[in-house]
Amino acid sequence: MSVAKLRQLFEATAGDPDLHQWLKDGLRRWREGEELENALGLESSAIANERNAALVRAASLLPANLTAYQKAEHLARRLRLPPRDNGLLDDALKAVRKSAKYSRSLVSARRIYDLLSAEQNKTAGNLLDLLPPPLVTDKSTEMVSP
Repeated sequence: MSVAKLRQLFEATAGDPDLHQWLKDGLRRWREGEELENALGLESSAIANERNAALVRAASLLPANLTAYQKAEHLARRLRLPPRDNGLLDDALKAVRKSAKYSRSLVSARRIYDLLSAEQNKTAGNLLDLLPPPLVTDKSTEMVSP
């Protein structure tokens, strides 16, 4: 991006004080040496994947008898509270908070639930891949029971 286009973008945001301040702060951090994506608070797929993996790890540490939504509610509530240092769950939540520094944070129970459900569906699909292929008697699709 040329300096002229950057200046034009900066001037175009002057009508929106929040957007203008976001751009101004981001460009300042970029000039101070931060990567542009991080300086502007843009989410990269690597950071989002790191955050999502930490949330899935944290959910796996919760009791198995909880539903995915109950786990999401618990995690959302814990993420809104000050951090603690009480074990594996807190370590996983620290990783979520660390990645949230550079990405949009998933703090609503609904968004965490969507993530956990998608992850659960991926896992279920992977388990189906482990099943042996069906036996066939000839070139038709007739199945033979084992």
